[in-house]
Amino acid sequence: MERRHGPALRRVAWTAWVSAACTLILLGGRAGRDAACAVAAPPAGGTCSLAGASAPVAAVSSVEFAGSAACGGYLDVTGPLGTVRVQVAEECRTCALGELDMSREAFQRIAGSGTARVRVSYHAVRNPEVPRPVGFRLTPGATRDWLAVQVVDHGNPLRTLEIRDGGSWRALPRTADNHWLAPRLTGSARYAFRVTDVYGQRLTTTGIRPAPGSVQRTSRRLYSPASASPAPTPRALSARTHPRAAPQAHKRDPAPPRPAAAPAAPAAPAVRPPSSARVVPKHERPPERPAGPPADRHGAAARSDSVGEPADRRAPPRHGSLAALPTTRPFLC
Repeated sequence: MERRHGPALRRVAWTAWVSAACTLILLGGRAGRDAACAVAAPPAGGTCSLAGASAPVAAVSSVEFAGSAACGGYLDVTGPLGTVRVQVAEECRTCALGELDMSREAFQRIAGSGTARVRVSYHAVRNPEVPRPVGFRLTPGATRDWLAVQVVDHGNPLRTLEIRDGGSWRALPRTADNHWLAPRLTGSARYAFRVTDVYGQRLTTTGIRPAPGSVQRTSRRLYSPASASPAPTPRALSARTHPRAAPQAHKRDPAPPRPAAAPAAPAAPAVRPPSSARVVPKHERPPERPAGPPADRHGAAARSDSVGEPADRRAPPRHGSLAALPTTRPFLC
């Protein structure tokens, strides 16, 4: 009897094991695409080379990092205790899409102390307030045969950096450590740059000296201070511990007719309400996953001074950069 039923039992057990494994793979792929979690671990190294960043910082997944395209941009991250604004300064190669690795200062503002992992939602900030005008840093060892330059305090993620060389503008390639390379220059001893962010806002500056190492500040920003988005205040942090209730309707006098306006911009993606936060103690924090290509982890597709020039209408870059992702990611840890 035991011999007669042994093969059948083994087939049933094997079928059940395969079904369970497939279910776990599907659930893991879904969580990797939709999860938005934050871990209290300061980014190590700084892939974006943002030495002395003035804001709390965070690292994003390789898909959202998009080969340094996200560097220098800002996120508003909402957790159980409120909202904090962080600057993207690092790639987290062990993070799934939707996971953040935050500096301790930023993490404690949304989760408190004694917590290692919480559910969050976050979105890219358009036109964030920045403390200083745009600056340019030439790397040490720069010459006219090889020039590496970094743009700092630009606020929004950048799409292109161009240099005027020989009377024409020349687009520069970007490196994984957030520098732009300009080999074999033929122009004058001072440099003129044109910076364009992912929204088409542009700044042109001239007179950058070949002085490697120091940051040379312009007197301008990429966008008007009037359009800048202020960071959340401490009072706002405590007020957003729980979702806000819908406002009550009030009767109003009929408004006078308004003049015709330009067509409205497309509506932002709908935002799902946050769920209750789940706190995982440090000793229960899962081990880090080995680094690997993003597709292997979550199946996602791998992204004189003047200001006020008209924004062009080209589409944003077709990679997984922060500006091209949904406005707000759901809570699903």
